[in-house]
Amino acid sequence: MQNLKELHTAEAEDQDLEKNSTKVEKFPISTIIFTVIILFIAALFLFLGVTDYKTCPEDPRIYIWLNIVAILLFLERIISVTHVYTRVWFNNNCPEPTGMLVDKSVMKKWMKKHDQLNRRPLFPDLIWLIMVFLSAIGFVWLRVLPSGSSCDDLIFYSVVTFSSIILSATILFLSFICFECCLRKD
Repeated sequence: MQNLKELHTAEAEDQDLEKNSTKVEKFPISTIIFTVIILFIAALFLFLGVTDYKTCPEDPRIYIWLNIVAILLFLERIISVTHVYTRVWFNNNCPEPTGMLVDKSVMKKWMKKHDQLNRRPLFPDLIWLIMVFLSAIGFVWLRVLPSGSSCDDLIFYSVVTFSSIILSATILFLSFICFECCLRKD
């Protein structure tokens, strides 16, 4: 059995520091996969919105819609990936201060930074809210086209599919929230 002096030696503090530094947080694979998918969609929308590769003469506003959605998708991914990277870097390079000699102000600064990086940023959520609104607009624009329209299939189906996925996910999310609220009232 160790006495108190042995527990708080410099060697014990070094061992505690080594235990904390061996935990290496990696960049989440789900973030990488989601980013690749979103960037592919954004690049497709930007390509279709900027070039004359495919046409949709019945509704020329769809090109503006494609460009806005692509830019918002790129912006959301840049902000989200930067936040995740910063959090992973901080957790790997700034271990939690340990030991008896740690100043409370240092610990407080570390905890504040740690808590700040573990919170989800608000701006990507606002971008997704705008995306829901734009998805509803895009879905309505293309669904009201006449059945024999000359709008290219690539534009039509990519916009309708994207908008349907976003709107379906939103409906499921809102249903889940309503369901949770109803359960809490009981």
